[in-house]
Amino acid sequence: MYRIVTFLFFCCSFLVVSGQSGVGVASYYSAKFEGRKTATGAVFSNKKMTAASNQYKLGQWVKVTNVHNGKTVMVEVNDRMSKNNRRLIDLSQEAARMLCFMDAGLCKVQVELISKQERSEEEKSDIVKDSISTKE
Repeated sequence: MYRIVTFLFFCCSFLVVSGQSGVGVASYYSAKFEGRKTATGAVFSNKKMTAASNQYKLGQWVKVTNVHNGKTVMVEVNDRMSKNNRRLIDLSQEAARMLCFMDAGLCKVQVELISKQERSEEEKSDIVKDSISTKE
């Protein structure tokens, strides 16, 4: 029974991508990729907010939400996964830590494409939050 439920969960959640958003399984990069070049030529760091995906274009920014706890991060897609990888997105360890699924290894997520305007608005609100927290 457990195997059937697990199989159905993964089959149903691998790729439900509709245009600019999708629901699927996320994982995170292994430490062995630290310092290697990504598909965009950037040097990979698990401390940056980046991701690999075969469903989103390189250079696009996406909002990733952990469907179990509602936590959200914004990451730049700068790498590709292997062609036989059926997950929706692989995140840096920093992004996975912020979504609270480091111990689990895998997580069901919703991924939404975000515009440059949405990203800059979010960055502005982060700057305001940072300046408030440093004053306290």
